[in-house]
Amino acid sequence: MKKTLSTEAGENVIISLKAGDKTRTVIVKDLQTDPVRGDLLHVDLYQISLKERLKASVPIEVRGEAPGVKEGGILQHRLREIEVECLPTEIPEFIPVDVSGLSIGDSLHVKDLRVTGDLKILADGEESVISVVPPTVEEVAPPTPEEVAAEPEVIGEEKEAVPEEAEEAKKTPAPPPKEAEEAKPPAKDGKKPEKAPKAEEKKR
Repeated sequence: MKKTLSTEAGENVIISLKAGDKTRTVIVKDLQTDPVRGDLLHVDLYQISLKERLKASVPIEVRGEAPGVKEGGILQHRLREIEVECLPTEIPEFIPVDVSGLSIGDSLHVKDLRVTGDLKILADGEESVISVVPPTVEEVAPPTPEEVAAEPEVIGEEKEAVPEEAEEAKKTPAPPPKEAEEAKPPAKDGKKPEKAPKAEEKKR
């Protein structure tokens, strides 16, 4: 079964299932796989008639390169697959979408899709399939007064100021040497101050 589902038709592959003496035409309704190993766990099948129309989900394949992406825009996929109605033998492998004419701000809608044969698209025609949007720029809010006050003091800035002070000290001229101590002013009466009497020598 895993090999059968690996064909170009994918999950929309038509299977001839032999049950006893009868061969039935069936298609995959649902399947379950192991989320880790990817092994096929369970498959639901339902019988169809090749002459009756049915509904199926078909993947969308992007083709070309959008000029808006070269200008810095972002290609956004709005739909990865789309539901269609047709005969079992007319289910396409995928529906192509050409984005080579999309600039920033342009979009392709369901009504812009081109399909062949008797295929009917069931989605709303105004629904967006793919678009090119401008790049998002995150705005940085200015810091609040509380955040500014909470900022730690940068010690490195104080250390950088020390060489500047030393450089200023080098440029400042040294003060002149102090002059000799000024002589004491004379006494007010104009007389020279008397010397203190010497102690009387002791008699021998």
